[in-house]
Amino acid sequence: MTISDKLKLEEYYGTSERTSLSFLEFGSIDLKKGKKTTWDFLTDDKAYESYMIARYLRDLLKFRDVLDLKKSGQDYVDTCMAVSHRTVNARLYKAALCMTMEANKLDGLFEIGSTLFGLIDEVDALLAVRNEAHTREYLKKIRFIGTEISSFMNRTAEVLHPDGSTEAY
Repeated sequence: MTISDKLKLEEYYGTSERTSLSFLEFGSIDLKKGKKTTWDFLTDDKAYESYMIARYLRDLLKFRDVLDLKKSGQDYVDTCMAVSHRTVNARLYKAALCMTMEANKLDGLFEIGSTLFGLIDEVDALLAVRNEAHTREYLKKIRFIGTEISSFMNRTAEVLHPDGSTEAY
């Protein structure tokens, strides 16, 4: 193992001593022949990024659908139950946080594990179905700052929110 490999492991796992391996395997199984074919096998940060970006992007787009298609409150609840983190209450707390920020004229929010800043889309969709137009306007003024272990995910988050409202580390 090269020094570069050890540094990369230390950055990703917090240690260069490998005690586990993150992996993602993609392929197919011929059900008639019982033969497995692996098309790709990713490890460490590449596996994490490939899985998590697909997972969170799918969720983010579902909330954008609620917003774009002007769906109802029940549609919002149904969406909450269909995404990775299936809790309505957590999203209500996030919306309440944004409303509290507005009431106190706070303009920045720091999120650990910000993934793709899906928080913005989740809260915006909820505020839309609740007809909270004023708070939706305030939401656009909030500076969302987050930290994520993947620089690729940080870059993707900034592409998904091109208005400059996000800053990822």
